[in-house]
Amino acid sequence: MLVFCVGMYRACSTWQYGVAGRILDRHRDGRRLGFIDGGPFGSRMEPGLDPSAWYVLKAHDAHERYADLLDEGRALAISSHRDLRDVAFSWMHKTGATFEEIVDRGFFDACLRNDRFWRSQPRMLLQSYEALIADPARGIAEIADHLGVALEAGEADSIASALSFEANRKRTVELADRLVARGIPLSSQDQDSFDPASLLHWNHLRDGRAGGWRDLATPDQLAALDRLCGDWLIDRGYEADHAWAHAGGDRAPETAGPAPRVSYGRDAEDILVDRLFRGRKGTFVDIGAGHPTRDNNTYYFYLRGWRGVNVEPLASARDLFESRRRGDYNLALAVSDRKGELPFYEVEGAEGLSTTSSEVAAGLRAEGHRVVEQLVPTRTVAGLVEQYRLEAPDLCSIDVGGDEARVLRGIPLATWRPRVFVVDDRPAEGRQGHESWEPILLDHGYLFAASDGVNRFYLRDDLADRLPLFASPVNSLDAFERIEAVEHRDRADAIQRLRDQEGARAEEARAALDRELAGACEAADRLAASSARDRAELVAGFGLDRDAWQRERDSWQRERDAWQRERDAWQRERDSQQRQEDAWQRDRDGWQLERDAVHVERQAWAIRSAEVEARALDAEAEQDRLLAALAAEEDSSVRARVAYQAERERSEREQADWESVRLDLEARLAEARAPQEPGPPTGRARSLRDRLPAAWSASRGR
Repeated sequence: MLVFCVGMYRACSTWQYGVAGRILDRHRDGRRLGFIDGGPFGSRMEPGLDPSAWYVLKAHDAHERYADLLDEGRALAISSHRDLRDVAFSWMHKTGATFEEIVDRGFFDACLRNDRFWRSQPRMLLQSYEALIADPARGIAEIADHLGVALEAGEADSIASALSFEANRKRTVELADRLVARGIPLSSQDQDSFDPASLLHWNHLRDGRAGGWRDLATPDQLAALDRLCGDWLIDRGYEADHAWAHAGGDRAPETAGPAPRVSYGRDAEDILVDRLFRGRKGTFVDIGAGHPTRDNNTYYFYLRGWRGVNVEPLASARDLFESRRRGDYNLALAVSDRKGELPFYEVEGAEGLSTTSSEVAAGLRAEGHRVVEQLVPTRTVAGLVEQYRLEAPDLCSIDVGGDEARVLRGIPLATWRPRVFVVDDRPAEGRQGHESWEPILLDHGYLFAASDGVNRFYLRDDLADRLPLFASPVNSLDAFERIEAVEHRDRADAIQRLRDQEGARAEEARAALDRELAGACEAADRLAASSARDRAELVAGFGLDRDAWQRERDSWQRERDAWQRERDAWQRERDSQQRQEDAWQRDRDGWQLERDAVHVERQAWAIRSAEVEARALDAEAEQDRLLAALAAEEDSSVRARVAYQAERERSEREQADWESVRLDLEARLAEARAPQEPGPPTGRARSLRDRLPAAWSASRGR
């Protein structure tokens, strides 16, 4: 049985791993596998595990292999969540990243996506960080009960003491001392130096308290946190409303306001659908999503806090969605009416035309498009609903280049009923029209709402009173802008800003020149007046003490020399500092190269270990084969020796028989040669005559 400790980042999942490990060590003879993601686990580690043994591992990120094992009843899971505001500042402490960096890297989207994934899994124990630090013994008892283990009296308190904050703090200090003793520099960016038994890093713990974000977050960060996870905080009971984000001021920053109404759909499909949902959040499933933002029916809603599932057959498209739509769940597969594989026809340079329909692909080739065929995995919507426990979304968009009928046949419309369907119906060579698939929706109680010539819109029958919202096409009364117009205006505004900045700089330069010219004129006038006075004074005071003037000039010269020496000393000091900084940089680069070399060596060692293990298994199999062959050969040799011994004994008996016959013959021959009286043969001669044919016959028979 596998046990997954899969809590949120910085939310006690390492502690849960330690608790589960101690319980399984004592009661189930369990083993700890450490931290491992789903991909490496499924490809490298899982095949070598004993199905009858207990194992515990730690992970954070969602993975389909872990979900499959939970569905199959071969695993249990333990998860924890924590106030995401505390999670953010704890992660910044551990990694050394800034708030802006973790936002740009999609940290919050990853946390929310993982939280949704793990909460939807079966055989899952959900715990909160705040409850665990308030009463760790109770949390340990819950874990033991989830694992089916009856703890002994006082065992939960004993584990809580062994894994207390103070005990783990001591472990991190000891780990830091060991790293320093080995010459490893302590760096918050180094996430590879950890204790393999406890999985603690040297800087794993900060202060452990809940609510520390209140002492650290700036007003701008509060506004960003509210935008990124405010609804989640309310859903999980951390806040009752959004007032916490504005406690430091009377109004929230503009960045916390709603996004402008900008259409990202090819034909403003998103604006038409938003007539039904305006101002409310929801969910979507986008089958054949195409591009994360361009000509996309769901990006408008994504910017307004909606989240959902995007499906595209190619892994490259899935990776693009992962980088731009981190809050969604993105799948690389095709949707059809059966599970298996289908040819996918990618149209180079026109991603919106790619299809799984061979007829449409043939038409595109005839039009001169370059079409590349490749096999892609297929699933039905029913299979995805079962695997990922997808609830019926508010919006389902389907654009699969002509195979809409097969997609709709794979949807369990009797139980999984989105509120709105938007189905692509653009005309194309070899493509079937809506007549081939529309009856599927109509037969399941959906009502035709509108067509814009490219898409057809359908509402669930309980929304019949909303059909008038779709009666007119998108128009100026919808108060929206196309993204192309916004981008064009932004480019024009940027150009105008550059022009204004250049004009302002030119005006400032002209004003500065005017000021300099006026100053030069004034200086010239003052100089002329001063020269006249100086000439008069020189003529009047020609007899003044010239030596005094010379002494003053020498004093100036000495001051200038002293200043020159001071400047040279400062220059030398600056050069020395620069050399020291260069030396530090070289040392830092050397440490980085050393760490990279150690990392590469560790990876090479792991590869070599796997190769040695594989060769050892092959050698063991070859040894078993040779031992079996040797046993067979020995058995054959024993049988041959037995046969040989029997043959030898038979030969010896025959030889004894022949020897007896020979002696008998010689005796009878001697007797026959002796002179005898004529008469009938004696009995002995008759016996010899009778025996010779028998011995000869027996010999010939053998």
